[in-house]
Amino acid sequence: ETEQALSSIQSEGRQVAQHMVQLANAVNAMNTTNQRVNLLIQNVAEIAQESGGETEQLALGSEDVLTAIASVAAVSEQNSAAAEEVSASAEEVSAQVDDMASSANSLALMAERLQNLVASFQQGQALIQDNTVDIVRTLQPNHQRSGESAPSKPRKEKSNREPVIAA
Repeated sequence: ETEQALSSIQSEGRQVAQHMVQLANAVNAMNTTNQRVNLLIQNVAEIAQESGGETEQLALGSEDVLTAIASVAAVSEQNSAAAEEVSASAEEVSAQVDDMASSANSLALMAERLQNLVASFQQGQALIQDNTVDIVRTLQPNHQRSGESAPSKPRKEKSNREPVIAA
């Protein structure tokens, strides 16, 4: 479930990044077109200056056109800057998604290890209990295990060993 969510987030991040690249390409194409229009206007202005009596009228008209184109250029530059910011944000989001995926994978591995440790601990506890019961049974005299009453006096066994004297 976590992997699906991470995969979905990564996919969405990549799509956003692709859209940002497309937007940046469109803004660049618009800037190129704007530069070409500016060049054409400059050429028209040069021709207008050469043409004599109508030059003043053309100059006034070309100034209006230049003003309009300058406005378009300003908007185009703003769009280009915005596209660059969005592209940078998309890259940052993509990097964060990758970091989240890495963290989620690490967390999943830690959870699996913890589950294995808990299972091992539980198995060890069961083994300790079984061994403790076996030890207690082994240490109990036969009469206690079978329900017989204990003998009145414990027997002493004779030792064939000689006493050791410390030097």
